[in-house]
Amino acid sequence: MAKFEQYEKKNGTKAWLFQTYLGVDEVTGKEVRTTRRGFSSLKEAKVEERKVQHDFLTNGFQKKSTTTFKEAYEMWFIQYKNTVKESTWAKTGEMFVNHILPAYGDLRIEKIDVKYCQKIINQWFDHTKTKYKRMHNYVSSVFEYAISLGIVSDNPTKKVTVQRLWKK
Repeated sequence: MAKFEQYEKKNGTKAWLFQTYLGVDEVTGKEVRTTRRGFSSLKEAKVEERKVQHDFLTNGFQKKSTTTFKEAYEMWFIQYKNTVKESTWAKTGEMFVNHILPAYGDLRIEKIDVKYCQKIINQWFDHTKTKYKRMHNYVSSVFEYAISLGIVSDNPTKKVTVQRLWKK
């Protein structure tokens, strides 16, 4: 059952919070409870509480991922090495070190969006002219691998417009 409460913030304004029981985590067998605060009205708090309940029922308990793109790449690369010749994975690793990881490496993978991916591929197109599609495909492969591991649910590179190099 949910408990709703009004409280006073440090700046003197009033806000609402709720505490609710979501259920039992199937993995650990422990109860899952949550508290959310900062709602301007009781109605807003109740709507959010219903959304949280629904999300827990449909998706179960999921901790927020803190996986960086580089960590996902490292897991993907181990598998990739088993599918290609040594010369291919050596060149691919070099491409990641020189181009892809400087752009994506330290970002949390679930925070990377279509807008950012589009910006990066536009930069690669302007600077490399020939390797940009291959780099884009490698980034997409890392995202697909992360989806298969359940780290992310979407591949933003699928929605990017890839420029074409027109021959004269």
